[in-house]
Amino acid sequence: MIVSTRTPGEALAFRFNSGRPFVVSINSGVPGARAARGAFVSILARNRLLDKVVFEWFGPKNPEAVEIEIGSKVPVEMAQAAVRVFGRRDDIPVVVSVDTEDRQFGNTQRIYIGGLVATGKPPTSRDRMDALLRQGISQQDFRAIASGAK
Repeated sequence: MIVSTRTPGEALAFRFNSGRPFVVSINSGVPGARAARGAFVSILARNRLLDKVVFEWFGPKNPEAVEIEIGSKVPVEMAQAAVRVFGRRDDIPVVVSVDTEDRQFGNTQRIYIGGLVATGKPPTSRDRMDALLRQGISQQDFRAIASGAK
């Protein structure tokens, strides 16, 4: 739930529950979603990012692919944790993409995992997945690789 929108000069346009700047929305129909969320929470806690996130479940709908849509303003460490936990799998295709438009839901500050509607984008290759997980990658490079521009 969006609680407030940006005041002039603020970098992040939206604030969600408890004033947190980011939302992670997970389709409960993604195979292993509950266990993966636990691993994701552990990584965020280690990186001191957990208090910046609101989690929400949606679905369940068993997706044909795990679509991981990452908002362009999501910190790289948070985005990499999502890719590491939800994207490193062989049982179902994985598609990683970047959302650069807020629309009405503040999508640039969200991570959607396992969307309800397939985007039709091709699966993300292992090489691109490895590049997204590279230590020290910049926000700009992460976005370029995830969007297929690099």
